[in-house]
Amino acid sequence: LEMIMQQDDDTYYSIKNTKNDKKVTLPVWLIQQTTLLSWLVQQLPTQHGPSIQLMALFLQQSDIYDYISDWTKLQLYSSILVDDDKEEEEDDEKQPPSKKKEEDTTKTIDVIENLLQALSIFRKRQPTTTYELEFLENIVLCLASLLTYTRSSSNDDNNNTSTTNKDVNRQFMDAQGIELVLRCIREKIHAGGIGLVLLEFNNNPPACEAFITQLQGLKYLFPIFTGRSFPKPAFLTDKNKNKNKNKQQRKEWIEKLEQHTITILYHLSQNITRQSPLDCLERLICKFLENDCEKIDRLIQLLLKYDTKARKAEYIYYRYQEDDNGDDTNNDDGTTYAALAANLEGGGTIFQYCSILCAFCSIHSKTAHKHILETLKLHQSGISLVKTGIQELLQQTDDDNAINKKKKDIWQTYLNQL
Repeated sequence: LEMIMQQDDDTYYSIKNTKNDKKVTLPVWLIQQTTLLSWLVQQLPTQHGPSIQLMALFLQQSDIYDYISDWTKLQLYSSILVDDDKEEEEDDEKQPPSKKKEEDTTKTIDVIENLLQALSIFRKRQPTTTYELEFLENIVLCLASLLTYTRSSSNDDNNNTSTTNKDVNRQFMDAQGIELVLRCIREKIHAGGIGLVLLEFNNNPPACEAFITQLQGLKYLFPIFTGRSFPKPAFLTDKNKNKNKNKQQRKEWIEKLEQHTITILYHLSQNITRQSPLDCLERLICKFLENDCEKIDRLIQLLLKYDTKARKAEYIYYRYQEDDNGDDTNNDDGTTYAALAANLEGGGTIFQYCSILCAFCSIHSKTAHKHILETLKLHQSGISLVKTGIQELLQQTDDDNAINKKKKDIWQTYLNQL
């Protein structure tokens, strides 16, 4: 089934009992015609590897989110090929048929709650086997896909589903998902590192406000941002036999944590304003200013680092193009877009986020603005580097919805005030 879902993208299936005999992809057909997804959720307590892999594959299919209205009330698995236990059969015989039907239709399962319960197994300990490590990473992938794709669906003007970004994020918050991730970070374990992706609150001001004020998440986030403390990875290799491999894995792990923390801080800066309750904006700015602006120094260091990485990745792409095509260089749209993709993947996106954070601090604090100018000057650079990152982000963001237009207005304000 997994192989078919990965390879059969161009094949469409008919949904029965529809007026227009609608054609859909296999994942949508399975969601509509079966309760397979519920069965996969029910296998989470058993830590069945193939089940969670298939579930992760399901949740990465963006088109299924238009057909599920509430992820906390998914219909329980049922099949005519599976016989119930004898005890259940005896109980059912005693109940009237009408009550049986009502119970069958009202029994549901909460996908978010079950995923968080599976994640909580690793809230105090590291995975001890490759099997456990893969299970943990698939759990986080499922939750991240759920939050990401419902978010993108809610931003689509033509979306017909009743599930919105606010609904799913509220369900995640109500199930104490943020608290669980912060607990894992505090324990400095693998689950805390890979769980950072679940704290990227895009277009979710309530979650950002709760993260800063009620949950005090900044005190767990900034030690990772500065590189002083970070969750330890669960690399299941022999330390004596694979020293070089462990060093490379550790380097990649730290860089991944850097990128996640920068992304989280970027979303926090874009979702809070001076009107946010409990002085959210002031608290975030004060964190950057404390200890002689050491966090701003770190921000400038990362700004320069990822600018260099992005330019280098783009340069390497063009060099390969020249080697493949000889002296003839292709300046068509395809080459330009591929070079841009290499730039963003190499670090361009993080560079742009760092630029936004520098502008955010500069505009809301004169002390931060002065320190950023002085620090950039020490590195033989200037505020024009920050402006370049913001301009690149403006050019690459489409005006396809109201949220993006609002963001672009804010970024343009940054440019004007800088």
